[in-house]
Amino acid sequence: MKTKLILFSIVLFLLQTVSLKAQTNLVTNGSFEEVGEDGKPTGWEYNGSNVTWSTSSEVSDIPDGEKVLDVSASSRSSREIGQLIQGIVPGGKYRYPFKYNIYREMTHPDELSCALVWSDESMETMDDYTFLSDLIASISNEWFSFEDEITAPEGAVAAYVAIGFYENLGFYVDDVRLVAVSSDAGIDEIRSSLPVRVSGGQLIVTAAAGSRIEVYNSLGMKLQSQTAGGGETVFQGLPKGQILIVRSSSSVAKVVL
Repeated sequence: MKTKLILFSIVLFLLQTVSLKAQTNLVTNGSFEEVGEDGKPTGWEYNGSNVTWSTSSEVSDIPDGEKVLDVSASSRSSREIGQLIQGIVPGGKYRYPFKYNIYREMTHPDELSCALVWSDESMETMDDYTFLSDLIASISNEWFSFEDEITAPEGAVAAYVAIGFYENLGFYVDDVRLVAVSSDAGIDEIRSSLPVRVSGGQLIVTAAAGSRIEVYNSLGMKLQSQTAGGGETVFQGLPKGQILIVRSSSSVAKVVL
């Protein structure tokens, strides 16, 4: 009997671990695996001069996937990589973790930071934003983890995830996430920005050609994914009677078949 209880505890722990790791990441291409023709990871905005944004697979202990973002700046100036995430629920709690590795020394370590900048329904930047600057910024050639839990302010419907610096340095970034941690902090179907419809038990999504469409269940487990060919993309064989989360780039929607 004791052996059965131990085995049950192990299985329960593994299931909980898988469930946590499978939570839906609201950040598109947070592991920088998809790269555009310009050599930069897709889904992100890049700001600043005298800096190269590329990917590298020649790095030890890559946290997630096979590539990392490689940021190399040759002078002191303000730079930033960021992504706008729509469908934020006001008052919802979110986890914001990522990994980083500094491989070239910087002289002003207090100038490496990250932030969540909130937007309201008119997409105007709100005064209430979250600025986080306690990043370890000395050269290490090892991976550091940053994580914080943040509550979206009232009125927020979108968040701009940003990692910024004002320095001539080289560092890697990987596994950037924004994950809902409260039941009311999922994607708001009322503010859905992705055209979806249901017909004959099929899910039909309209997205730009070449964009990746992913379908998750309410636990954050990926069920299916396709690359849009332009126009409507049809998904078959999805579970009925369940809430499904559909994502393509920064656009999201909820639907029940």
